Amino acid sequence: LTLCDDRRAARPDRETLCETVETKRAFVDALARLRARGALISELHLVGHSALYGFMFGTCELNHIIDMVDQ
Repeated sequence: LTLCDDRRAARPDRETLCETVETKRAFVDALARLRARGALISELHLVGHSALYGFMFGTCELNHIIDMVDQ
């Protein structure tokens, strides 16, 4: 059972997405696609490896873009 399977089972009335992102750009792009279709996020789970420097994905270059997506 994966985390995605668990969340789908817990909330079958909601859409559950699972997407692999390996860069901050890919993460920001995924959020932008959700925003473009008017989706709201009720839960967000980031599963990563410490070699990715946590949420930074090795760079702080796109921090301002994440702020814009969140507005």
